[in-house]
Amino acid sequence: DHFGVRGAPEPRVIVLSVIPGSPAEAAGLKAHDAILAIDGEPIPDQSTRDVMASRIRGAAGSQVTLST
Repeated sequence: DHFGVRGAPEPRVIVLSVIPGSPAEAAGLKAHDAILAIDGEPIPDQSTRDVMASRIRGAAGSQVTLST
């Protein structure tokens, strides 16, 4: 899935597109959704895309809670 990280006015991850058949699609994420927290933790102000990708994906077979 494709996303971008935005810092202002509120740090968030913006979903740019969702891959058909992906866990993100199964969870109901759509393009242009804003993720405000991962596992209850707000998106840090100076987050990098690589760090957010790792946190969003989680470990293989794990569950991650995204707050939109």
